[in-house]
This record gives sequence, structure tokens and C-alpha cells, in this order.
Amino acid sequence: MTKETDIARPVVEYFRQMGWTVYQEVRPLEYGRRADIVAVNGPVLWVIEVKKRADFKVIEQAYWWKNDANYVSIAVPPGRTAGLQIFKIILKKLGIGLFVVPFPGTDGWTHVGERMRPKLRRKAYTGHFKNALMEEQQYYSEAGNAEGQFFTPFKRTCEEVAFIVERNPGIKLKDLIDKIKHHYSSDTSARTNLAKWAKKGIIEGVRVEMDGRYLRFYPIE
Repeated sequence: MTKETDIARPVVEYFRQMGWTVYQEVRPLEYGRRADIVAVNGPVLWVIEVKKRADFKVIEQAYWWKNDANYVSIAVPPGRTAGLQIFKIILKKLGIGLFVVPFPGTDGWTHVGERMRPKLRRKAYTGHFKNALMEEQQYYSEAGNAEGQFFTPFKRTCEEVAFIVERNPGIKLKDLIDKIKHHYSSDTSARTNLAKWAKKGIIEGVRVEMDGRYLRFYPIE
């Protein structure tokens, strides 16, 4: 059975070959929905939602990004749109594009066909996405993966915490904050949140102990 990653992979490569920078599994806000694929070329941002079949659910998912991206499209396998003229009419009305991704052919390549061009939304506010884009999102996880894997600013902060703690066992929270580049809006917010998540065991590879009134961070060995 075709998986969403089987559909997404050729789309990612299609955009990269055209010179776009492609990010996968991107959450534009700290909480909420994730976009399968975000492609950027200069000031232009294109979101593509990938699904195993063309239905109204994928239309809803794609339409969600209409105010956050210059272009919005869906990508589905072949045969899943055959005869669904009403589906294509709705896509056109909503300004959503359509990619069809055939199965690998005799030449070993999976080809991507753009059946419908999306509407250009010049006034879309792309800042939420662009502020959330990180280099790690280009290859950290595949778009459409069923494991829910994705990279976030919080994950990057946690990796920095673990890196510093490993080299400075027993480091105080304040000293730790001074040594890392975190995603929080202020050092005060970073101290409050990292203390909370560390105590709950959320920061991988790190444990904490109270030393009087000081919270100290240690690597888990």
C-alpha cells in the first residue's frame, strides 16, 4: 500500500530540482497544525499537503493555510481523482493546486505532474512559517511520516541544553541559560519553562537535582 511518505518524497525532490528550499513537517506556531511540505523560493512560500487519497479532508487541511502561504496545493496518487470533477471544481474555486504523483515507472523514477496551478496569494502573511523554518527541517523527518516525527524550536533548545549539560555536569540553571541559544522570548521565560520540563523528564538525556535553592542539571548516564 502506498504511504504518504511515498507520495511526499517525489514532491520534495521535484521542488528541490527546481531550486526551491524544501522543509518537511513544519509547525508555524508552537502549538497546532503542521504542514507536510513547505517550499521557499526567495519571498515566495508554497505549502503542499500530501494524502493517500483525494477527499474533502485534504481540501480542508490545505485550505487552512490560505492566509499563511503564497501558494497552497495538495499531492495525491494517480487514479484517486479520476471522475471527481466536482473535487477539481472545488479546488479551483478555493485556489488550491493539485499534484498527482504516479507510482515508480519502468525507468525507476516516480514522476510528479502538476494538474492544477494554485492561486497566487500576494497578500498572504508568510511570517509565521518563515519564523519557524530551521535547517534541520529539511532532512530531520520525512513529510507525511506516520510516526509523528518533526523538528521544532523546542527540540533544538533541548538539544543545546543536553550538549551543555554533558560538558558541564551539575551546572546551575542560570549558568545554563547564559550558555545556550534558546527559542524563548526572554531568559526569564526560558528559566521557568526549562526548569518545568526538566523536572518532568521531558528534556532527553538530562536530569535535575535541587542543591539548596539552586536547580542543577546533570547528564543521564
